[in-house]
Amino acid sequence: MRNLNLQKKIYILAICLFIPVINFAQQGQVKIEKSSDIDQLVEIYKNIEEEQSYFTIQLFASIGGLQKAYQVRDKARIDYPNHYVALHHEDQYKVFLGKFKTRLEADRMKQELKKIYPNNKSMLIRPLPKKH
Repeated sequence: MRNLNLQKKIYILAICLFIPVINFAQQGQVKIEKSSDIDQLVEIYKNIEEEQSYFTIQLFASIGGLQKAYQVRDKARIDYPNHYVALHHEDQYKVFLGKFKTRLEADRMKQELKKIYPNNKSMLIRPLPKKH
């Protein structure tokens, strides 16, 4: 029994002596060297982002379906009040939903649209860059 208590005391003593060694072993310095190419890449990325516009989702397109385009636009405004919804007419009547900064955001919304409107043949569109 005494031998067991002695072993416990030695074990506890060894742990107490070892803990400060572990604590001191965690100190150190980290030096990060940055390549000058990184700054150039960041500038290129900023310029690309400024030139690019946004992603949007085309919900509807038809040559003569103005009434249907209005219906789709109005329904989208009700279902997605926090998103940009617009009806444009060039050669066709088109209804667009959202102004998404990244393709990932637009793809997520498109997947959500497929769940809610399974027959919708929406398309992801990247409009021309903004004109300065």
